[in-house]
Amino acid sequence: ERGPTYLKFSPDTPEEEWREFTKALIGAGKRVSWWIADALAFGEAAYGERYTQVLDTDAYTYDSLRNLATISRKVAVSRRRDTVPFSHHAEVASLAPDVQDVFLARAEMSPVPRQEFREEIKTFKEDLARELALAAPVPEPDRLPLNVRVLEADARAMPHEDRSVHLVV
Repeated sequence: ERGPTYLKFSPDTPEEEWREFTKALIGAGKRVSWWIADALAFGEAAYGERYTQVLDTDAYTYDSLRNLATISRKVAVSRRRDTVPFSHHAEVASLAPDVQDVFLARAEMSPVPRQEFREEIKTFKEDLARELALAAPVPEPDRLPLNVRVLEADARAMPHEDRSVHLVV
């Protein structure tokens, strides 16, 4: 017997039947985010519908649905790994496809918690931004964003362990 918030087994359910059914549920649970994401991305592409126009649900917020569809579009089916959690695919969605492959392969070979994976990607993005900044000409001080300060320091004391120094020119 089942309902929207429960699943009950008969007391005489054979163990093997319970085991197989439960394994199937766990497998479906791992895939359902991809299925929802792909369904949303398809609907948007095929019919131009926005999520709030077609879905009357309190299970997901508009932002959650938008994020699912974005992940579907940004992470090609050929790059997805069924042994890597959907949450890790969400973390790589903003990266270039070839970089997605590198991070997903690493997650497949050495599984890490989502927060640790997120930190690895953040560090990668910071390092990439630093490399791009070093390759660019140094702007005049009056053309720098307000939250950027130019300081003089002894470069031998860098980088700081807390990564508070992002660029040394």
